[in-house]
Amino acid sequence: MLLNYRRGFWGLFFVFLCLKSMYAQNQFSGIVVSEEGESIIGAQVILSEGDRLVALALTNEDGKFSIENVAIGTFMLEIHALGFAEYAQTLTFEKDIMDLRCVLQPDSAMMLGEVMAVGDRVRQTATGEVYYLSEKAKKSRNPFVALSEIPRLRVNTALQSIKMEDGSSPVVLVDGKPVNTGVNPIDPEDIASVEVVEVVSARYLQMGYKSMLNVKLKSKRRPYQFFQLAARSDILPGNGFGVGYFEVGSTKVSLFGRLSLNGTLNQDSNYEQWQESSEFHKASRGTNTLNNRGVNGDIMLKWQIGERDYMAAQFYGNKRKNLSEVRGEGLLRQALETPFALSSNSIDDSYILTGGLFYQHEFRDKSLLQARYGYNKNSNKLKGDRIEAYSGRSEDKYLFKYDNQRFSMNLEANYTKQWESGSNIDIGSNSRWINDKIGLVSEQLPIFNHKRFDEYLYASFSSKIGELHYMLSLGLEGIWLEAGEEKNSYWRPRVALSGNYVIDRRNTIRLNYNLTNASPSVGQLNPYNTSSDPFVITKGNHKLTPEQIHTVGLNYRLRLGSFVLTPLTVSYNHYTDRITQYSYMDKGVRVNTYQNDGKFDFLYWGANINYNFSDGLSYAYVGGGQNRYYFEAQGVQTTPLINAGVWWFKGKWMFGADINWQKYSYTPQSRTHYLSPTYAQVQINYNITPNFYIAVALQNFTGALTTETYLETGSFKSYNWDKQTNLSFRPWILLRYTIRKRPKKKIGIDNVLQSHEEGIKL
Repeated sequence: MLLNYRRGFWGLFFVFLCLKSMYAQNQFSGIVVSEEGESIIGAQVILSEGDRLVALALTNEDGKFSIENVAIGTFMLEIHALGFAEYAQTLTFEKDIMDLRCVLQPDSAMMLGEVMAVGDRVRQTATGEVYYLSEKAKKSRNPFVALSEIPRLRVNTALQSIKMEDGSSPVVLVDGKPVNTGVNPIDPEDIASVEVVEVVSARYLQMGYKSMLNVKLKSKRRPYQFFQLAARSDILPGNGFGVGYFEVGSTKVSLFGRLSLNGTLNQDSNYEQWQESSEFHKASRGTNTLNNRGVNGDIMLKWQIGERDYMAAQFYGNKRKNLSEVRGEGLLRQALETPFALSSNSIDDSYILTGGLFYQHEFRDKSLLQARYGYNKNSNKLKGDRIEAYSGRSEDKYLFKYDNQRFSMNLEANYTKQWESGSNIDIGSNSRWINDKIGLVSEQLPIFNHKRFDEYLYASFSSKIGELHYMLSLGLEGIWLEAGEEKNSYWRPRVALSGNYVIDRRNTIRLNYNLTNASPSVGQLNPYNTSSDPFVITKGNHKLTPEQIHTVGLNYRLRLGSFVLTPLTVSYNHYTDRITQYSYMDKGVRVNTYQNDGKFDFLYWGANINYNFSDGLSYAYVGGGQNRYYFEAQGVQTTPLINAGVWWFKGKWMFGADINWQKYSYTPQSRTHYLSPTYAQVQINYNITPNFYIAVALQNFTGALTTETYLETGSFKSYNWDKQTNLSFRPWILLRYTIRKRPKKKIGIDNVLQSHEEGIKL
């Protein structure tokens, strides 16, 4: 028995050793670098055994990766990175393998100067795509030229504007920071990747953002200096601006500054309009002349306090003055027809002052804590007159004078954690306080006070299951509102869901859903009359409640070599408690105001084709679709949309042309007919030197922007025709001079911080 016992004991012990050897777990970590020792971001690290995938990881911003729970055995290590040759090595795990250094060689095709297709330099995410710039783009010396090779973007290098395929402007982040200097000072060689976000999380839904651009920079950068001067003017006196930028610093500390002057001289438009009800018919025609001037500037500072702590501060100011002059004649028909002469003058004088602080702490596990404080003060003073001189009677004269003020503060805290597998969690809160004071001084009415406090909590999670990238995001907003004597409070949810399925390296399909809400603006709440017409009163409704918007989107994308095709894009929007205009009669005067009038549905479907030429930077695109409007108790209203353009780089020359057109737009009460393209411009750039270029453009080459709007609500009808005569076939010229330097010695700036954020406008 004793012998049998011993045999059983040693048998169990042997089994234990076998199991221990089979299930022993090892740690594996390393860093992926280039021949020059630079960290490679976003490299794909694969451990496999035969045809079986064992583990997958991506390198972080420092080029590092980490894989846990690797069993004892022999595996194949493969590393793939855009622009580099494939790396392969056999590894035997008997114990932990830590801090393995993997050096990647340049791709031979890239060394020969061949252009890698854009589709080969893109990585899918749950909410968009991450692009890695080509070597040619990085050496372009101009960040806007470099971004031109991304097919999702529409970039104007001369005007330094970035738009999405649908014409909207994305919010620009730099290294994930909302407080930054923008794209202009960035040297393209410092760009590690560019993330295009098409579906924002609940964090950004509350801010009203629809898309984002996140430019990630290399962690190791040298000291730098950036200076730029630019001036643009219509060849015939009209619109123009002059601007100067500078930024000096390094990854530790830097200082950014900007000063801009802009103005418009005698911008004319012709108008024809009429309005009628059962009590009157009034028609007029004439001209409207605009003159304006403004100055804005900001100073932005940033400071990398230590290895894990970053601070930024910014101050922004804007001063603007707009002058409007209307001259015309008309006919009033009541019991009798009476002709009249019309004159109106107004002066709109405003300023914005904004300041903010930003702090970021990076924990040892690479998670981030961000905090941001912002303060804003706005002032708007509006005064003017409207005189209607009738034959045979005294003139009607209306004088108006407003004194409006806004004070606001916001405080945001956010925590982000990202794992090597690509999973990400994002939680935070945003508190905002607003106090508006609207004073109609000319009528000595009491000040209308609008106070609002928002508390917003949100959380997001994104990850991957196989080839499905997904994002789940929830937010809850509490709103406490005081508009005059009216007090309300609301709780409103926000939801953002997105799934992006990678069928193969050429085909992807994305489905997303958003639930958000839009609170009434202070203008929609303001109960004071903002019209100077004695027959029509325009005022807000202080009893309005927020409207809710449900959005479902479907997008299919196909890559074929240099072509990026979007053969199907569908977006369906369902509105509840929609804020719309309505009117009623009061003592013989028409009152236009706002109401929550129920439901409204909007459907867009379309397609887009983008082609990148062989140089990698030049591209052409064409797209189109249809908007469909569904109103209660009305038929379906439809309108087509078309957009097309080409941007071609050849040596020192660049040629660009864009055109956008849609036939109609609708509201429940009105229809606007666009009699000319909404945007049309051709442009030529010539680089006189590597740092100095000239641009000449012809805007509205298809003719003056002309619209006509017809409105009907109850017994009240109106019509307005407007033609911007001075913008027809209008050429302009721009000069831009840029200096980018990389000093060998460290730039001496002490305790300096940087950021950029536009002010909150009233």
